[in-house]
Amino acid sequence: MEKTMRISKRLDTFFGVMQKAILVALPIAAVIAVTLTVVSVFSPDAVIARDFTSVTIGPLTIELAPELAPDNISILSYVWIAVVLGAISAAFIYYAFGIIRKILKPMTEGRPFDASVGQNIRKIGYASLVIGIVQNAGSMLETSAAVRAFSLTALSSGDAIQSITANYTLDLNFLLVFFALILMAHIFDYGAQLQQLSDETL
Repeated sequence: MEKTMRISKRLDTFFGVMQKAILVALPIAAVIAVTLTVVSVFSPDAVIARDFTSVTIGPLTIELAPELAPDNISILSYVWIAVVLGAISAAFIYYAFGIIRKILKPMTEGRPFDASVGQNIRKIGYASLVIGIVQNAGSMLETSAAVRAFSLTALSSGDAIQSITANYTLDLNFLLVFFALILMAHIFDYGAQLQQLSDETL
């Protein structure tokens, strides 16, 4: 039990640091996006990003011709989509870390089967469900935005490439995580009931 309490305290500290890191990263990303937008509005001729003529697809990196480099509007669209989706995911991750810390709190006090643990694990399960949906939707939006920003469909104008298609793949692993967490929540609920019966017997 003492070992469990020590590990729980260290994990609580770790997740607390991760929460603070999220709170620092989000404003920085927002400031960068706003700055790029302001520069683009007041100086339309300014180049807000360089080296945007290369596209990485898996292990391959494709260098595009300079005339195919995305304009400021395309870059800003891509940046804002990434920032908004990242902020949504970060918000739910921050929430999930907070719930994990609530689970760890009774463990740091030597009460691993507290009645609140099962309920909090269930909350993490639903948070992971939302995060998985957001990440899948975000992957589709980012891919679509990248195709438009880099004018990848223009590559098919030559004779060597007949067509370019963006393939969207759904990652359903988050469903497995969700059901595993719900099952774990039921196990902890049962453990909490046994702990209560044991305490009442004593």
